[in-house]
Amino acid sequence: MKKFIYHKVSVLAMSAGLYAATSVGAPQLFFAFDGKLITFDGKQARTLVARKATNESVHVDRVWGVYEGQPVATLRAAAPKDDAIASDNTRGKELVLITPDGVVAEKLATDAVRAFTDPAGMALAYVTSDRRCVVKHGDRLSTLSVEGRVSHVAWSPDATRLAVVLYPEDWSVEKVNNARTTAEFLRLQQSRIVLVDAISMSVLATLVDDGGTNYAPFFSPDSRMLYYIHLDVRDDKGGVRRLDLADSTTTTGIEITHTGEGEGSVPLGRVGTYVWVGDRIVFEAGLADGGGVLWAMNPDGSAPSPLTPGRFPHLYDQDHVAYLDSTGQPQLVTIPQAEEARR
Repeated sequence: MKKFIYHKVSVLAMSAGLYAATSVGAPQLFFAFDGKLITFDGKQARTLVARKATNESVHVDRVWGVYEGQPVATLRAAAPKDDAIASDNTRGKELVLITPDGVVAEKLATDAVRAFTDPAGMALAYVTSDRRCVVKHGDRLSTLSVEGRVSHVAWSPDATRLAVVLYPEDWSVEKVNNARTTAEFLRLQQSRIVLVDAISMSVLATLVDDGGTNYAPFFSPDSRMLYYIHLDVRDDKGGVRRLDLADSTTTTGIEITHTGEGEGSVPLGRVGTYVWVGDRIVFEAGLADGGGVLWAMNPDGSAPSPLTPGRFPHLYDQDHVAYLDSTGQPQLVTIPQAEEARR
C-alpha cells in the first residue's frame, strides 16, 4: 500500500531551484548559452566566460539549479574521436559549482548526466552515466540502492522525498539500439516511478507502474498529486498524467493532456521544465530545430496555450517566468492565472 505524508509549502518553494535570492529579495537567475554563464535579476543580464581558479576558461553546458547559493552546472568537454555511438546527452560530464562571478568553486562529480537541486537549494541529486542516483546533503553522499536504472528525479516540495524514474536493470543505450526482438525492445522502454526517502534513501512505495514509458515527474505544490509524462510503448499515444498520491488502489494516473494532431492536443514538455507559477503550470515544448515554445495550462490540463518562443523557463515571481530567447537573452513573460485563462 502506498503511504504519503502531505506537507504544505508555498508555491515559491516549488520553483525549479535555478535562482538564488539577492540581498534585496529579487531572484538571481542563472542560464547557460553558447558555453557561457548568464545571470539575470529580472532587469539586467550579465554574460560571463566561466573559468577555473587557474583562469582557464571552461564551456558551461547547462545550469541545473542552485546549490548552497551557487549555480550547479555541467561542463562540456570535446567528444572522443572514436565515439560514434554515444550521444552527448548520454555521456557523463563534470558537474561543478560556479560562483555568480563565473569561477568554478568546486567539482561535485566527474560523471554526471543530469542533476536536480531541491526547492530550497540545500540538497542535490545527480544521475551518473551508468544511471545511478547520488544525493548530496552537505558533505554526505548517498547512492540509491535499487533494482533499475535511474533516468530522472523530482524533489517533493519539502525536499524529504524523491520521485525516481527507473528503467530495467539491464537498460543501456547500446542494448536499446541493438535489441534482438520486438519484445526485448518494448521491455526496455518500460519505466516505473518510485517514491524514495531523501535522507535514508529507502524506497517507500511504487507510485507508477503501468507498462508504459513514464518519466519527467513533478509534484503539485501541496504534494498531493504527482504529474508525469506517459507514453504507450505499443501505440503512438501519450500525454501528461496526474496521480492522486492518497489513492493506494492504483499505480496509473489519470490522463489530463494528450499529444497528437487535432483539437485538444497539447505538446509534451521537456524534462525538468515544468514549473508552477501561481495556479498555472508552465513548461517548454521542444521544436524540431532544437528551439522551444513556452506553454501554460491549468492543473487539470485545461486551457492550454502557447505563450512565447523560448527555452529554459525559470520561476521569477508568482506572475512571471524568465526564459532565454533565441539569441540567448533572458526575458520575462507574464503568466495569466487560471480564472483569466478560462475566459
